Amino acid sequence: MWTPVSVKFSSVPKKEEIPPVVDFERRKTIKDIRKDFYMESIPHFAERFINASFGIDPLEGFTEALGKIKELSDEYTCRLMEHKLQELDQALFEDRSLRKNWTVEHKGVPREILTEQGTVTYSRRYYRNKKTGERRYLLDDLVGIEPYERVEAGLSSRLCEAAMDDSYQKSAK
Repeated sequence: MWTPVSVKFSSVPKKEEIPPVVDFERRKTIKDIRKDFYMESIPHFAERFINASFGIDPLEGFTEALGKIKELSDEYTCRLMEHKLQELDQALFEDRSLRKNWTVEHKGVPREILTEQGTVTYSRRYYRNKKTGERRYLLDDLVGIEPYERVEAGLSSRLCEAAMDDSYQKSAK
């Protein structure tokens, strides 16, 4: 008979305290900072998406209409993510308590990430730590984008899976 195992997290030894690059406990504050802006801008994105969807005619063919809807949806997803990243970058800049000891060294540094939905292009600020001299893109750290990452992790794994499947199909022939 199976019996559940009880694990107490307090018994797990703590790792050595590492000061965070960004105060991740204050993510809610970032959302609060830009809430008013989101409330104004998200309906604008939705309106553009809805207006563009009126141009899709299922009478041209069901499969073609589905393809156009997916294309439109992917484009909307990429533009919305770009907008959200820009807003997070601005929130990090405006609230110094989120980035203690970090000062802006460069702004508007472009970045492109290839995703399953398309290319997400955004710009962000490059920060320097006043105490250590370390330099980082705090926005990338905040959202989990690795340095030099050009292909989003989800897309990378799907590409690897597809490559493995294709190899097996070719070898079976």
